[in-house]
Amino acid sequence: MKRITLSVLTAALLLSAISCAQDDSGTQTNETASDTGSNTSAVQTEQVRITVIPTNTDYEGHEFRILYFDNEQQHCWTGIPCDLNVDGETGDVLNDAVYIRNRTVEEALNIKITAEGDLADPLIRRVSQSVMANAGDYDLVVPQLLTWNKLISGQLLYDLNTIDGLDLTQPWWDQNMTETLTYHNRLFGAISDITYIDKLSCWTVFFNKDMAEQYDIGNLYETVQAGEWTYDTMLTLSQGVSADIDGNGTYDEKDRYGIASQTDIIYLTMHSAGASFCESENDTIVYNLDSALSMETASVAIDLIKNQQLFFDRIKYNMSINDAINMMIDNRTLFLIRPLQTVMNLRSMKADFGIIPMPKYDAEQTRYYTPLNVWSSTILAVPRDTEDVVRTTDVLNLLTCESYYTVIEPFYDLVLDSKLVRDEETASMLDIAFDSRFYDIGLICNFASIWETISAKGSDQVASTAEANRDKVMKAANDFIESIQAYEE
Repeated sequence: MKRITLSVLTAALLLSAISCAQDDSGTQTNETASDTGSNTSAVQTEQVRITVIPTNTDYEGHEFRILYFDNEQQHCWTGIPCDLNVDGETGDVLNDAVYIRNRTVEEALNIKITAEGDLADPLIRRVSQSVMANAGDYDLVVPQLLTWNKLISGQLLYDLNTIDGLDLTQPWWDQNMTETLTYHNRLFGAISDITYIDKLSCWTVFFNKDMAEQYDIGNLYETVQAGEWTYDTMLTLSQGVSADIDGNGTYDEKDRYGIASQTDIIYLTMHSAGASFCESENDTIVYNLDSALSMETASVAIDLIKNQQLFFDRIKYNMSINDAINMMIDNRTLFLIRPLQTVMNLRSMKADFGIIPMPKYDAEQTRYYTPLNVWSSTILAVPRDTEDVVRTTDVLNLLTCESYYTVIEPFYDLVLDSKLVRDEETASMLDIAFDSRFYDIGLICNFASIWETISAKGSDQVASTAEANRDKVMKAANDFIESIQAYEE
């Protein structure tokens, strides 16, 4: 994903784009820059193949109903406009971009978009009740990624690959996710630019610029761009930062640390190296938690957790997320490893801070990998009982395309706002993080609750836990594949 330097399109501009001519190959040229005199960019001048919605499409005021997983209810993620629908313009750039996008699509198709949020499990129950009764209550569902597989096992979703006109190869769809979730040529969910909760769910490294200058750690942006941002680099730069501030002879929540995060650092280290709990192989799922790379990276993370002078684990001290974040605000954390959403909690920070992607495991690694918080991320899915698949497809095509052009830049602006990150270099860091998202089907589905098992057993027992739970995880994974194969056409 690259930041799009576009002005927000007006409704009239979008309608013009929708009705533009299409050649025999299905490729259309976006000529809005020359037609309107708006700022030009590479995106505006490139050829983009989209499904053109006929200008006479009229869905007669249909209420397009969306049911989504609500992070504000479940995780107290406040201060972020809903990415699916908002009530009106407020002057907040991102809120207004979502509002204008939805109203524009409504005008183009003569529909009314509504969205209702709910907790993870109640959402599953509501979709199930609707499908079982063939009630058609929802046109689109956006469940929590972690519980999305429950909708598949209940045969509650449409196979997106069977929907004519839904082109998932377009740049506004996440190709990495599509590839990860496709089995036996069936796909029951996808991530696109309609939502930005999935982007805010990317694990990143926040760093305190004042502390970075104080300890002379150099230009971290250049380190990332050079491909030299590794775990060893992070550990080396963190040496000498920690201090027993209160002088009580032990390191606790009142002291200063080089690195702060939580027990999740185990799977974060694995994912940052490209190691996974499970991976896809020829339409099957294979167990990968006990592989050499997974065990090696988990061991590195365990050693870090044990280093209580260097690493602060908020869970060990029963600290809330906000309390742990306040340690960075108070200049007591150099590196804070958290989902990108944490940027909203750092608004009151007086010191400057920056954001960089998760480090590579070692210098031999050819690329960065960005772990995803599957507890907060969402995914788009079409319920099995949707009343009109063609209509849903038209809305999805238009919402995704319009989001790509009119919502992503305001989303970047939210993260890069002068009151938050305060530098433009972070934009390129976000590009790296978003383009490098790593999807682990084993954690996405959390087969046999493997993550909770590892967490409960403790970091010293990861290897034995991985071995002891192989059969349970593989049974759950095989059941998942069988549920896909058993889907009725």
